[in-house]
Amino acid sequence: MARKDQILDALVEIFRTQGIGADFTISQLAAKVDIGKSTIYEYFDTKDQLLQEAVIRVVDKSIETIHNHELVDSDFETQIKKELSNLFDIALNSRFLFNLITPNFKRIMPDEHRKKMTEKIKSVNVFYQERFTSVFSKGIVEGKLKPELVGENQMLLTSLVVGSIIRIANANMEIDKELNIKDYIDKVYTAIIKITN
Repeated sequence: MARKDQILDALVEIFRTQGIGADFTISQLAAKVDIGKSTIYEYFDTKDQLLQEAVIRVVDKSIETIHNHELVDSDFETQIKKELSNLFDIALNSRFLFNLITPNFKRIMPDEHRKKMTEKIKSVNVFYQERFTSVFSKGIVEGKLKPELVGENQMLLTSLVVGSIIRIANANMEIDKELNIKDYIDKVYTAIIKITN
């Protein structure tokens, strides 16, 4: 692995354990990678540039995971639960990204990076709109969902899924101990069935 990648991965690990707003030092990061502080500045001009590239790396990896997740060829219940499980895994593994919406963090992201990330997020939106349309179509064909209620309640269904992802991403460690993801997915599935019947 290239040294620059090692540095970025170490910073992402600091984000994961301490939060994205953590006041890490270049010395702390250098110690984590077992290099000298000056070596970091051979790859990054400023601490802000290092932060920007680390965030872009996490966003890109999350998007890659989303796009590489294949739709399972099975019944509606299995498909929807698998999709929810995948989304919740990404949310749990990238929960610190939700801090990106804070004004303090936004100030270090140049406009061009924010625009690129906005475009990437839009592409994920389109991907999942198509994915969930396909999954819900399967539920309609199987007779588990009423087509008119899927259409009427599309915004409610979207809010349920997105709200569930945000709930998972914002769960703190104490809640995680109580939070059984499989049970949570089962409850979201039950809510989807109730909304569409």
